[in-house]
Amino acid sequence: MLAEVYGVDESTLAILDHLEGFRSRNPEHSLFLCQPVETPLGEAWVYVYHHPVDAFESIRSGSWWPDH
Repeated sequence: MLAEVYGVDESTLAILDHLEGFRSRNPEHSLFLCQPVETPLGEAWVYVYHHPVDAFESIRSGSWWPDH
């Protein structure tokens, strides 16, 4: 998976949670879940789609951008 890592404050994180459909008080109804991952820069949080993906085509490159 390709990703970018950013340092954000709590208010920015709350905005990102809203944008990604993550509901910390009701995660089972979230569009995405927020989960910790280890990176070369240390621990980071990533939004993971919270619904079945069996019907979707796998992205082998790890990037959803067409030119990567």
